[in-house]
Amino acid sequence: MRKVVVGLAKVSVSIAIVVWLFWDALSDDPEAVSRLSAGEKNWWVLVVAGAACSTAIGITLVRWYFLVRALGLPFRMKDAFRIGFVGYLFNMAPMGIVGGDLVKALMLAREQHGRRAEAVASIIVDRVVGLYTLFVLATAAIFAAGFWSAADKDVRYVCHAAVVVTAVATLGIAALLGPEAVVGRLVRLVGRAPLAGPPLEKLIVAVRMYRHRLPVLFAAGLMSLAVHSLFSTGIHLIAHSLPGTALSLQQHFVVAPLSAITNIIPLPAGPQEGALKFLYGVLAAAPLKGLVVSLAYRIITLVIAAAGIGYYLTSRREVAAVLQEAEAEEDAVPGRPILVSGPAA
Repeated sequence: MRKVVVGLAKVSVSIAIVVWLFWDALSDDPEAVSRLSAGEKNWWVLVVAGAACSTAIGITLVRWYFLVRALGLPFRMKDAFRIGFVGYLFNMAPMGIVGGDLVKALMLAREQHGRRAEAVASIIVDRVVGLYTLFVLATAAIFAAGFWSAADKDVRYVCHAAVVVTAVATLGIAALLGPEAVVGRLVRLVGRAPLAGPPLEKLIVAVRMYRHRLPVLFAAGLMSLAVHSLFSTGIHLIAHSLPGTALSLQQHFVVAPLSAITNIIPLPAGPQEGALKFLYGVLAAAPLKGLVVSLAYRIITLVIAAAGIGYYLTSRREVAAVLQEAEAEEDAVPGRPILVSGPAA
């Protein structure tokens, strides 16, 4: 019951944010809706945008497959798509259902017999690689497009913050993959903490296994750059399929990653829509266009997530057992690390 209430609260907040965003955009430009609705739409370009986003999702599943295999776990590509799409479906479900990452980890762990830490590590590293390369792509695009010295101070502040986070994250990842003589001692200290210490130590040790698989991490990073580039291109195509002012491809390689970063906020919708509305308002004086583009993008991702329904129906018993275990996990011992939900990166 508590999860349903929390889910309803998240949906209500998301709806309220989106409604307010529309109201705010229309209060500044009441004629914007009529211009968008009356203008010519290019549906074929929108279809190509959907294909770009679908390809990006497929690459994320291939990336996870290689990360799992790098830990020596027996795993097939078709299982990566089966488990991955079920997890993606649950990540997009807001009504208090357990997180898709936790579902993926438990489904993988059930098939690996006692190698749960490695299963969870593959999910975490997959997330970290995706999020880190999102910041890397945004940082590169910020300098390439001249956003570091943007005229608008708010945009400039956001860009500076993104670059700083990228630098700090680079140092953090380098430290995590550092030599055993230094990092190992700190990990053992973490393991002595009450309650959460032992599982955290085991998880960190599993994640650090990737320091011996650097070529795989490098390949995963390249695949992630391709993923975020496809998503940025998809948003660019969505914008150009709709009437009105649209930003350039170079600009979209800045605004798309920056808006995608807001998905770390645990809400079904709202933050990314608000970010694109703000950036389109500043850069193109078309806040409603940015809002509509973000909503069209979200609809496309929901359509892609619907593919998970087929995988869910073919694995109903397994998923039902995993959901029971996942619900127990989320209500488990305080301090135990639990994976969170969110869109794929």
